[in-house]
Amino acid sequence: MNKKLKYWDLKAELQKGIIHNNYFFNDEESFLKDKAFQKLKTALVPPKVMDFNFEMFFGEETKVNEVMEALQSPPLLSDKKLVILRNFQSMHITYKKKIVEYLEKPIPDAVFVIETDKVNTRTGMYAKIAKLAQTYYFYHPYNESEAIRFLREESAVLNKTIDNDAARIMVDYIGLNFQELHSELEKVALYSATKSNITPEDVQACIGISKGNTIYELQNALAQRNLGQSIKVLENLIANNMSPVLIVIMLTRFYTTLWDILIQRYQQNRTQSEIERSLGGWGSKSFMNSSEFYSLENFEQIFALLLEADKKLKSVDAKLNKTILEMMIYRLCKNV
Repeated sequence: MNKKLKYWDLKAELQKGIIHNNYFFNDEESFLKDKAFQKLKTALVPPKVMDFNFEMFFGEETKVNEVMEALQSPPLLSDKKLVILRNFQSMHITYKKKIVEYLEKPIPDAVFVIETDKVNTRTGMYAKIAKLAQTYYFYHPYNESEAIRFLREESAVLNKTIDNDAARIMVDYIGLNFQELHSELEKVALYSATKSNITPEDVQACIGISKGNTIYELQNALAQRNLGQSIKVLENLIANNMSPVLIVIMLTRFYTTLWDILIQRYQQNRTQSEIERSLGGWGSKSFMNSSEFYSLENFEQIFALLLEADKKLKSVDAKLNKTILEMMIYRLCKNV
């Protein structure tokens, strides 16, 4: 089975000067699609002739003859012309067939990009398009490692670097969403002003996360069943206004990672290096060390305690939040 190409592959090809006549952008990650469009424009169309050598159409409002005219008109003062057709899935079926016919015999000096929402490229018309065009899949970030990579690359665009811990905090706090990560990163970059490197302190101060990277201290204390230290760290988090629900969310991610490690180790018989690679490289040693304190049998109760705390936090008076979390911590240390 051929590898499904993604945004990062397109970026690498353009850096090498590799250009295709036909492109097909599939799936729902619109932020990266916009970045891909911009990179193609930068690579192909000089700014002075942008009005002559770049056209964008939208399938729901475009007739096929308009697209054909744009593709057939030669570029002006440039080697290539770029034509983008967005929302191809919304075009009339008759128009779609004409577009597919064009892909079979593309015009050499025209670069044509077809963009769709998520469609099935295994059968029918979209399978044919996928064969006739260089196809890229624009997924939402599917794991933390990919989101971290995105933050590093976007930091470089902003003339910054970002600490691993700072990037990890952002992903834990914001989640797997390129658009939201990018927006928050821009805020942090502005906050860090003349500094070249974004630190955990910059992230915490800018997006309202508690001072000190103490959520990870809480994870470590819980893994070792150190009740006194766990309660102390929890109080520090609460004193610095970390959301109680966020604490549960981040602990759930922590325990889910440990659970996955143990499944890979004992049910899939993977080696330590294979497991570490599956974790994305950064932070893997800490997770591996924490997993040593647990067995697979522990996790049914762990997830039940986390779910119970989450439900209570969302349904009772906020004055009880600290008590709910303390009881959860106590049971995670003493009963698991």
